[in-house]
Amino acid sequence: MKSKAKGWKGLILAQPCRAVLNRSLLASIPTYLMGCFLLPKKITNKIDAIQRDFWWGKDAGGKGYYPKAWPSLCKPILKRGLGFKDARKLNLAMLAKLAWRMVKEPDALWVKTMGARYFRNKSPLRTKCSAKISWTWKCIRQGLDLVQKYSIWEVGNGQDKHLEG
Repeated sequence: MKSKAKGWKGLILAQPCRAVLNRSLLASIPTYLMGCFLLPKKITNKIDAIQRDFWWGKDAGGKGYYPKAWPSLCKPILKRGLGFKDARKLNLAMLAKLAWRMVKEPDALWVKTMGARYFRNKSPLRTKCSAKISWTWKCIRQGLDLVQKYSIWEVGNGQDKHLEG
């Protein structure tokens, strides 16, 4: 991300061009990793800093005046923001999406593979974390915790279904 942003800094770009580059190119670089792993806060803060510095035309790591706070720039365009993505929130949202797919598609090969190791004969939402689990499962578990926190069970006919809705 730093090298891409540094290459574009030499160009004289208007703010709308910087916004498009920031939203479409810079923000898309770490998304693959964010969809699989929970990145440390230090890394997500650095991702936000690179995007923020590029937007304001600052040198990386340099101190300076930022006329508007980063969280206000991360608001949707309809709420007077610029639609930039907060890296930490995006990371958690992508893990929650992966966890939701795990719950909704129990017959998928990757879910069966994970299930054979971590949640045999039960829902992934009903598993506990032990000390000897992989980093991948810990990350998916973070997404499962979010899904469980923000989902509801619907009373039905007595059959245990995985979060219909």
